[in-house]
Amino acid sequence: MTELLILAVCLAASALIITLGLVIMRRMKKKPGAVIKIIYCVFVCLLVFSGGTFVYLSIYYKATDRAVAALSGSDNVKVTSSEDGYLFDGSGKDTLLIFYPGAKVESEAYAPLMNSIAESGVDCFLLTMPFHLAILDINAADRVIESHRYEHIIVSGHSLGGTAASYWASQSSKADAIVLLASFPSSALADSMRLLSVYGSEDGVLVKSQYEGSRQYFPENSRELVIEGGNHAGFGDYGFQSGDKEALISAEKQQQITAEAVSQLASELQSSKSK
Repeated sequence: MTELLILAVCLAASALIITLGLVIMRRMKKKPGAVIKIIYCVFVCLLVFSGGTFVYLSIYYKATDRAVAALSGSDNVKVTSSEDGYLFDGSGKDTLLIFYPGAKVESEAYAPLMNSIAESGVDCFLLTMPFHLAILDINAADRVIESHRYEHIIVSGHSLGGTAASYWASQSSKADAIVLLASFPSSALADSMRLLSVYGSEDGVLVKSQYEGSRQYFPENSRELVIEGGNHAGFGDYGFQSGDKEALISAEKQQQITAEAVSQLASELQSSKSK
């Protein structure tokens, strides 16, 4: 949420500077010298804010070597890339999980988690986002669904990526379930949808007061899983995240627990469909 606020402030400030400059220029048409100074000041300010925004967008958490290696898949999982991201094709045939990465985190950092989930029998599509911000392409799941035919769709996301995923899910009827990792919905989800909320006991980034306040948006069929010893960054492989607490378990363990929970959710979807 902090990343989104900073970006919004930078963009709003740039727009405000331009608007003020134009207004002042119109009122000072008879003073060309002053107008030139104003234009110069507006240009400098705009350059500073634009440069700040560019620097902000250029700084992000990068995938570790382990994450990059996971893009090669495994004996049971084949990974293919496309314009929208990566498909982790495992033994599963009827369920696809579409994943929105966390803000300012390189998408590839979630490759180990996707690989673990695919190994458990649920194919995964890891989305890549412009400037590593899921909020800039919230409807990306629509394109994936159109090009990949699965009986069941689970949408998921980590941190701010989970918020983006939940917003898409609140506006669409294409998903059967949603898995939020250290995240929470920003708007009401249909009661026909299943929700699995997962976070670590050592999470130092998730704002618990906001999380608790979001319970009003949870659908009737919701389940919560607290991973003992897990932290915020443990769902991905991008190193320690600012503001987080030290994990008491490995990222591999946290991701394996998550994969098992997703596999159970997928089994529940398949069982309910067969009844």
